Amino acid sequence: MKMPYLAAALALALSPILAGEEPSLKDSVGGVASKVLPAFVFITTAGSTASGAIISADGFLITNQHVMGDKNEALVRLGSGESYRAKLIGRDRQGDLALLKIDAPKPLPFLNLGDSDQLRVGDFCVAIGNPLALGAVDQTVTVTLGVVSGLHQFRGNGIYNDTIVTDAAINPGNSGGPLLNLSGELIGINSLGETRLGLRSNSGLAFAIPSNQVKLWIPLLKEAKGGDVYHARLLGLNFETDQEKLPEAGALIKLVDADSDAARAGFQNGDLIITFGDLPVWNVNRFFGILGIFPPGTELTAKVGRQGKTETISLKLDERRPARLGFKLSAPAAADQYVRLSDVDPASKAGKAGLRNGDEMLEIDKMLLTGAAQFTHGYLTQRWLPNLIAGMRIWLKVRRFEDGKFVEREVKYITD
Repeated sequence: MKMPYLAAALALALSPILAGEEPSLKDSVGGVASKVLPAFVFITTAGSTASGAIISADGFLITNQHVMGDKNEALVRLGSGESYRAKLIGRDRQGDLALLKIDAPKPLPFLNLGDSDQLRVGDFCVAIGNPLALGAVDQTVTVTLGVVSGLHQFRGNGIYNDTIVTDAAINPGNSGGPLLNLSGELIGINSLGETRLGLRSNSGLAFAIPSNQVKLWIPLLKEAKGGDVYHARLLGLNFETDQEKLPEAGALIKLVDADSDAARAGFQNGDLIITFGDLPVWNVNRFFGILGIFPPGTELTAKVGRQGKTETISLKLDERRPARLGFKLSAPAAADQYVRLSDVDPASKAGKAGLRNGDEMLEIDKMLLTGAAQFTHGYLTQRWLPNLIAGMRIWLKVRRFEDGKFVEREVKYITD
């Protein structure tokens, strides 16, 4: 039985924000906005604006990490008009989540986190946010209606691992805001809009971090004491890339590195990963998407196809911490052909493996670094270096000037 409008209005004063039986579309879209507005948060950091959502009566709120950057606090304004300074509690750079805390003199209205595993493609959803800083003009949110266009998408170079896709309009400023079902439950955190030609405007596809992933990380973020939390890793798997050899479903392992996380867990060359953490794996991207959900220390099982049989592998995931490189990359001049190493620490694993100041980088893991050094430097600093993690195997080919001539050296080591 549907709740009468008057009773629903009275219930707005209660926390959490009411999420009852899903109403009809005709009655609900405006009602969702009025229900959740008290728990919506306008966020301002160093002149930029974004969105967030209060998730507990004691003032915890969730937004995107890219909204916060390296800042430790933000000015926030509630839907009721009250303003506070919110302190950063923890940040998840890989999963693009940040947890903040408001010290309010009274309990705050908040959003219930729904069950994102219950979503179906085609379900209606509502995005609420502060796109293009419009909330600074009239002090109100914008509301866009759409459907769940897809599920379990892998986007953003492994930052968004298991996203919800929606056609609800998302633009700059919506980041960190709530994606809701028609009962007013938070089912995702709006994070990324698909763009073309570098234009930061809605193209009809947007991505949200599922609420069940948010639930998984909130306890770790609360314990971070203003610092970072890290995702899980599983190093040592090299997957088949030959299209003619790929199966219809599953992730086919071509090679398992010796003495790696994967080898110690029991994976073997030629294994076909069928499930991971009880979730079906339909291709390699899906495998990495599932892996990216979990915190370190998670114990789970994987089912693999091996020589016509199904085997079960039990493993405990290690921590994906950034690598200590032991060197820096020199800023290249316009005429440089290769990127040079600088500040090589002789006591680091990179230094002990034989890297030297002034070495020119020719190849990384058999990939040629060709073209202007300035272009290569941009790729290395923006794409390669941020993905290096502790325990990863590195293979470099470098060139140096020795004994009156240029010589090439291959250098292999495992990152600190």
